Amino acid sequence: FRPLGMIVQQAMSNPTEKGKFYIRLSDNLDNIHTLEGYYLKVIQNEKLQFTWHWLDEDHKSQVEIDFSAVNSETTQIQLKHSNFNDDEDYNLHYQAWITCLEELSVVLSGVNPKH
Repeated sequence: FRPLGMIVQQAMSNPTEKGKFYIRLSDNLDNIHTLEGYYLKVIQNEKLQFTWHWLDEDHKSQVEIDFSAVNSETTQIQLKHSNFNDDEDYNLHYQAWITCLEELSVVLSGVNPKH
């Protein structure tokens, strides 16, 4: 996880049901952004469901990711992020998830990303 232009400063994850994750990021202006959440459902190789909370905001949302094998080398990811405050919040997260998933694709392909 790393939105475009962000640097992961610290990350912790306990991917078990009721386990916590924590990600501390910095942007190009050295502003710190901290995200935390709790895993609600963890089914190995099938599903992750967790809460999503930026610590500088009151609002919490929820993410659900389903994984399905297309073949022995390819996995399809279906991501649903819900419970947004408004359309602007939705659009910001939509764009951030696109960049995160694009970067994941690059990392998994073994190509060195140029950021």
